[in-house]
Amino acid sequence: MEEDDLKVASSRQGKTGSRAGVGLSFYLAWVTLPLASGFASAQTEAKITVRVYNYAQVPGGALARAEAEAGRILSAAGVDSVWLDCWQPHSQFQSGANHDCPGPLGGATVAVRILPGSAKGEIFSRDSDLGFAAGGSLASVFYGRIANFAKGGDGKDSDIPVILGDAITHELGHLLLGPDAHSPTGIMRGHWDRDYLRLALRGRQLFTPQQSALLRANALRRQ
Repeated sequence: MEEDDLKVASSRQGKTGSRAGVGLSFYLAWVTLPLASGFASAQTEAKITVRVYNYAQVPGGALARAEAEAGRILSAAGVDSVWLDCWQPHSQFQSGANHDCPGPLGGATVAVRILPGSAKGEIFSRDSDLGFAAGGSLASVFYGRIANFAKGGDGKDSDIPVILGDAITHELGHLLLGPDAHSPTGIMRGHWDRDYLRLALRGRQLFTPQQSALLRANALRRQ
């Protein structure tokens, strides 16, 4: 029951001096509002599942930070994400694959490959140098290139997971928004430079409002 309905019910009971109707109205509002809001949330929740294949053997802690960064950016756009580590070096994990990983890709389930790097000392600034997206379900990033870019200025090793997370999110953006989704600002910016890096390390590289709306709509459609 909405607030206006409560006002109407209260004024009517005031004429008869009865309090029972008012109490019943407030009770119904207290019961139905949480149910209605919960139903709306269930109807509108957008979620994707991301299978991660760590062929570059990124240390587990750094990978977890990168996934958390990517999840934070997606969440800010209104899309929840579930991350599955589908391949890790056996020295880090007793089992090399997550039991939830088998099965075809498609729909709301996508995959990210973290591929080994490039020659030492290479500096890259375009997102296409750091990764690429193939079709609608598979994205790839180059860990070595991302590490070189993150440390190209005054960066530290501890900065790498943030940029890795941004690169992963950018490529996931292409999977959900399409190949021509670049924008002048934000996480889908096509040219990454030192200014981009500085804002990324401060957590400021996000999807634009328009991209967020489309991202969420496409995630819901995939579900």
